[in-house]
Amino acid sequence: MSDSSDSISRDTCPWPMDVLQSLPPPQIGSTVQVRQGDRTLALSEIYFPCVHYLGRPTRAFGYYARPAQASAPLPAILLIHGGGGTADPYWARHWAGRGYAALALDLYGQGPNQTKLSDGGPDWSNDFASFRLTSGLENTWIFQAIASCIAAITALAHLPEVDRDRIAVSGISWGGYFCSTVMSIDDRVRLGIPMYGCGYNKRTATGSGIPPEDGRIQRERFDPANFFARCNKPVLWISAVNDRATPLDEIERSYRAIPGPSTLCIALTSGHSDLAAVTSGTRLEPEIFADSIFRDTDPLAKLGPPIITDRELQVPYSSPVPPSVALLIWTTDRQSDWPGRHWQTTRANFTPTLLHAPLPADPCTAYLALLDARGALVTSEFVHIAPE
Repeated sequence: MSDSSDSISRDTCPWPMDVLQSLPPPQIGSTVQVRQGDRTLALSEIYFPCVHYLGRPTRAFGYYARPAQASAPLPAILLIHGGGGTADPYWARHWAGRGYAALALDLYGQGPNQTKLSDGGPDWSNDFASFRLTSGLENTWIFQAIASCIAAITALAHLPEVDRDRIAVSGISWGGYFCSTVMSIDDRVRLGIPMYGCGYNKRTATGSGIPPEDGRIQRERFDPANFFARCNKPVLWISAVNDRATPLDEIERSYRAIPGPSTLCIALTSGHSDLAAVTSGTRLEPEIFADSIFRDTDPLAKLGPPIITDRELQVPYSSPVPPSVALLIWTTDRQSDWPGRHWQTTRANFTPTLLHAPLPADPCTAYLALLDARGALVTSEFVHIAPE
């Protein structure tokens, strides 16, 4: 089918933001008290209205967690799962244990225990039918998922214990892709933490069951990069050197495209969607990043632009927490696709204001990494050293 929106510029937001931001309050379902560390939390099932799907009203489900005794308005965070996932109560509990109001939503029209809701939105059933344009762009899964995320922020903003001026969004994999859009188009979001997902994605809406033209239209209309120029807010990009969902060329372009302050955290691992690390608290960077903005606590280190001088890579930095380790991370593989490249590492040097390390003799792609005394990782932009 033809794209009826070809005449609309690609940076035009296709979602009805006025409608989504003025939806009615959510319904709070069953609530239990649980322990998370030294806190008692209230964990609730929550249902909230969304846009119409196939001409009928829909609602979405999530787990909503917050401290049981909240003495002041709380910072809040929306948590977006990845492909094949669902609302994760433990992820919500993790953030609530740090004093946040946290909503982990489901994007497959499911309720508790992944039971399909009679008035839920689309899923991935029927051979990727939700990626076809047979029923129009507004009934595709991507459109509906982003709409549900915006509706979830509206649900959070309705709750009396939530500070509407301190709302964050984070997501993993597909959720990172959605997070990249939501943080850009919703002005109520104050910071974004996309993990293993970004813009400029060439693989979106591809597959044997998706007509190529349908996929092309969705990639062009829905890519988060279309909206990055609007993202005047702090963003923390989390990924890994060999991650298949965020090849480094795509995350590099995404990092550079947003006008707001951007921080990179690119680990020397091959992991993807390490939700266990996120929910257990062993991945420290998201909480440190959010707390520094919402609670004025010590932030992550800030790394400046890389400089190459006499075959040495230098990166100025500032950090309120003393550095522990600095590393040079590089690859001389210039032929393989990004997820397949072999990376090497060696210790780098640091002064109170500068990271520096000699570059290898061969052409390479390299960056510097700083691990502070808390164990929090921050990395520099990449440099690409061409043959002489």
